[in-house]
Amino acid sequence: MDYLIDVNPLESLAEVLALNIAEYKDDSRYACRAFSAHGNERQTVFGCFQGRIALKDNQEFKAALYDLVSENTGKVILDFKDVHLSRSAVGVLVGFAASMHGRNKRLYLYRPSPQIRASLLELELLPFFRILESEADVVAGLRL
Repeated sequence: MDYLIDVNPLESLAEVLALNIAEYKDDSRYACRAFSAHGNERQTVFGCFQGRIALKDNQEFKAALYDLVSENTGKVILDFKDVHLSRSAVGVLVGFAASMHGRNKRLYLYRPSPQIRASLLELELLPFFRILESEADVVAGLRL
């Protein structure tokens, strides 16, 4: 479902995003919402993930990531606050990031868990990802 969001004033966008983000705190492992910033032709998709994603989940995880992207998608923001990724799942994420880059689309990690940060740092992949720490960062990311 698409939501047209007027980015002026920025405070109202942050309030809308806070409501959208809060809606995903349910029992499902994956959820997403597409929304468009006013005046922006390309869609931004927000995907919320939670739980432990292990080797056995890789196919489902990969499908969930790629299902977020359409021809109109310009940016994907992945909320990984409550996620633990196995090394193989990190590999899936890296492959998805490379695919996004190759398709001239932007990928952001929103509030990645300490485990994900540590894994990416250990593999020297943290600089490969754009990290958003707050809703204000999400708002700024929409304007780029």
